[in-house]
Amino acid sequence: MLIPTGGSDHLHIVINDPVYCPFQGDNVVLLVNISSVYPGKYADTTCILSPGSHRFVKHDSWVVYREAVIKRVDALETGVAQNQIRTHDPFLTDEYLRIRGGFDTSPDVKIKIARFLKQHSL
Repeated sequence: MLIPTGGSDHLHIVINDPVYCPFQGDNVVLLVNISSVYPGKYADTTCILSPGSHRFVKHDSWVVYREAVIKRVDALETGVAQNQIRTHDPFLTDEYLRIRGGFDTSPDVKIKIARFLKQHSL
């Protein structure tokens, strides 16, 4: 999904099919975005995506695990319906598995996110 973040659209990857979250009282998904790698700027090197790994990826990019968020599905659907959020091509399975696997190894994953993944067996 392309979601406006910090003045431009960033690719956000939907990690799971919707699951019910009692804390939010609704179905939710986990999203994580990617950002271009810039020399001299911090980048979590757990999962670096190369140009061509996805149609949207034009430069070496890192998966920003520290900014992963749990979002209500209805809010995302509303954003799509109002053209504030745009859907995009999915990643190929091998790239998706690398991205998902990074949640198990990245030092930047928040405890809340790790707990969500474990609770829902994702």
